[in-house]
Amino acid sequence: MISGGQGEARVGLRNVAVFGRMVTFAINHLRSQVSGFEEWDTKAKSRHFDRPECHYMYKLRNVIEKEARTPTSVAVYISSFNSEDIGRLQRPTGATRFLFGDHQGGNGWVVKGADGKEEMFYVSLPPEIGQTWLTLPEFETAHKPAAEVANTYADALTNYLMDVTAFVHEASSQ
Repeated sequence: MISGGQGEARVGLRNVAVFGRMVTFAINHLRSQVSGFEEWDTKAKSRHFDRPECHYMYKLRNVIEKEARTPTSVAVYISSFNSEDIGRLQRPTGATRFLFGDHQGGNGWVVKGADGKEEMFYVSLPPEIGQTWLTLPEFETAHKPAAEVANTYADALTNYLMDVTAFVHEASSQ
């Protein structure tokens, strides 16, 4: 679902946290529309969301919306790299140096434009060279990959929505 690099992972993390919470807010409206939903929903939310990853995503949504920040770090693991490997990485015209794990979580070349401004040209690392991923330094298990936390939350949300759908369908057929 969420992959590292070029800032997409950070954007995906924010989307999962914010939109996932919006879904649970919207479902709360069923409490006044479906008989027995409130009691069922309390148990269902506990069953699906009572795990550290889900609690973290709830807190992260508040940090994103109230503090306008997404606390992430970048982790880089280089398994093997030598001077010959640099030639394997797509190099654009004007590239001056290569960065592993920049502030956006990507790897790539710094390219100087005609105006003298430097920009990143991102490339994917071959897996035999290494990998880069976003981590969550404020998560209780520090440096856990952001994708793993977000995917766990998204899976819990999906399973919860399937259960909500089944409950509402059953309640409306009675």
